[in-house]
Amino acid sequence: MKTVDIKGKAYVQVNERIIYFRDNFKGWRLSTEIVSLIEGVVTMKALIHNPVGELIATGYAQEKEGSGFINKTSFIENCETSAWGRALGNLGIGVETSIASSEEVETAILNQDKKPVKKVVKPVEDVADTYKKILDLQLSAEDVKKWETYYKVSSLFDLDSEQMNFILDRFNKRLGK
Repeated sequence: MKTVDIKGKAYVQVNERIIYFRDNFKGWRLSTEIVSLIEGVVTMKALIHNPVGELIATGYAQEKEGSGFINKTSFIENCETSAWGRALGNLGIGVETSIASSEEVETAILNQDKKPVKKVVKPVEDVADTYKKILDLQLSAEDVKKWETYYKVSSLFDLDSEQMNFILDRFNKRLGK
């Protein structure tokens, strides 16, 4: 497989891994699932099944909308490609020097110079107050289930205040407030 040299180390690109997989693993299946898509951040899981349907390898990836040139328009597609690369690497394809693909390493190098964004954690009182506001909306059981499913939580109280405020904003817009 063709490699790309990054800082003196050879990395295989995802497209090379896919070509190898398609040529050498006839009848195998590579698929993807969106694990979560919350506030512009997508997490995906790629799965590789053998011809009898057994799950043999997985790979996860996460991308943030707008966090780079490609992610301004194609963060979901980019995430899927990254998940494929990790799953194929976990299967043993293109891992002579690293499971990470060349694209993954290049992104990591670009992000090393960025300063981390500090997330402000609101006091518990703010979360409880926001939760009370959500309860005051008297959401239907269907609406509650929708939001719990959207955020993949068992209770709306498991949400942080930012997520709760997002729900409040949505309902206030719906109610014309």
